[in-house]
Amino acid sequence: MFKFKLLALAAVILMAVDLSAQPNLTFKYNQHIISEGISALEFGPGGRYLALGLQRGTVYLLDAQTGTTLSVMPAHRREVSALIFDREGKYLISGSFDKKVKCWNLAEGKIEREFKGYGGRVLALALSLDNQTLAVGGENKEIILYHFPAGTERGRIKGHKKDVIFLAFNRTGDQLLSVGKDNKMIFWDLDRLIPDRNIEVAVQTMKNSGCSVTAAACGEDRQVIAVAVQERALAKGGRDMKFERSVIFYDWENGSQLKVISGNEKDMDFMELTAQTVYLLTDNSTLRENRLAFWDTESGIVDKSFTVGGEITALDISPDGRWVGAAHTISSTGQESFVTVWRAGGLGEGGIEDELWKPDIVKKTITVSNEEPLIRGGKRRTIAVLHFDAVDVDSSLTRSAVDLLESRLAESPRVRLLERKHIDKIIQELNFQKSDLTESQGIEIGKLANAEFILIGSVNKVGTSLHIIAKLVSVSSSETAGIREVECTAASPSEISNMIKALAPTIAAMK
Repeated sequence: MFKFKLLALAAVILMAVDLSAQPNLTFKYNQHIISEGISALEFGPGGRYLALGLQRGTVYLLDAQTGTTLSVMPAHRREVSALIFDREGKYLISGSFDKKVKCWNLAEGKIEREFKGYGGRVLALALSLDNQTLAVGGENKEIILYHFPAGTERGRIKGHKKDVIFLAFNRTGDQLLSVGKDNKMIFWDLDRLIPDRNIEVAVQTMKNSGCSVTAAACGEDRQVIAVAVQERALAKGGRDMKFERSVIFYDWENGSQLKVISGNEKDMDFMELTAQTVYLLTDNSTLRENRLAFWDTESGIVDKSFTVGGEITALDISPDGRWVGAAHTISSTGQESFVTVWRAGGLGEGGIEDELWKPDIVKKTITVSNEEPLIRGGKRRTIAVLHFDAVDVDSSLTRSAVDLLESRLAESPRVRLLERKHIDKIIQELNFQKSDLTESQGIEIGKLANAEFILIGSVNKVGTSLHIIAKLVSVSSSETAGIREVECTAASPSEISNMIKALAPTIAAMK
């Protein structure tokens, strides 16, 4: 009876933990603006201000907690496409389809200065975390860097072939990320004004599909990048198109792909990541219902949805994670525009000040299938390490893995490795292809090389995990002596060395 009560209590506690961890939005207010669409929405630092950009160029500044209008600024002649605050909440920067970028003094409610020189529609703005550099991007494909708030030009960088739709600085301000409609993600070295890395954004959840980048986002911690894509392919029969909307997550540090989440109901032109990349917030509306969706980034499913009163045109999460806002339009009342604000809970908090902290989606875990060495005692065994297959990875990565594995196994007192030159010579004499050896061919090579065992295997990529499989085969009996596997989650090529370090002792004892 006591055990039953204890288990029941544990279940209640677990339920309480799960419920408290879920996204929780408490309605705060629904503010009517005017009969004009809201095209941009941005919370200021500390949740004090809420800025709204309108399709006809006006900028509204609201008290974020009450919805009271503090200032109305006739900022631009065309749609306001981007809004950002400085980190101190002194300035608001607006970008527009009228090709202008303006900086507003919030205390005085007037223009501080205009940043001149950008020759196209502005689509993206970013301010470094030290408030020293402003980046502007858009349809002319070039990114201009300005000294902030002075407004003088610092430099220009160009690498995209289509519109730049997203910009973000890293936490130290020496690197800039840009995402473009050309399906390119570029990391820029701002000291030299040249690319550090250039990554092709691609996903294929449907056969023979193509994809287009529609939006991007990153968390305050600047560790994870989320890129939204629309994937399309011909439906069966070849007459109609079918679509899939996905979000690809990347590790900012090395550019490796971490995860893909698919299934959003509509194209994503905007989205937000919560603190610690716990949730992704999207417009997941259907024809019947307008709704916000919080996607659990670990499980890849919608944790919770919230209904909105009209077609969603913009959304944002405050930097402290305490407020969520969504702009929406009700067409039935003559294109009336509203902004709804909720008090938020359960979205994750903290972590960004700790340099060693990593979001769960980024954490790399290395595991081996069996730690018991295949060769652990007795006399030294002679092994011929042969080529490993490359499955959904570059062949150069597989070669590096084999080289590292040979180096590690050479440290074991339990084995003697045959020289690579000797093995390659036999392969050449037999007229075999190194990259396409069968197990029987490997055994034949082992016999001619006087090896007791051959070691074959593969390097595979499954989703965002990397697997190295090693198979030890007896040359005399052709029987498998054993198989060992090492897996690394959220893997990148840089983890190969650590994976081999974990794998080698499971093949041959190191003592």
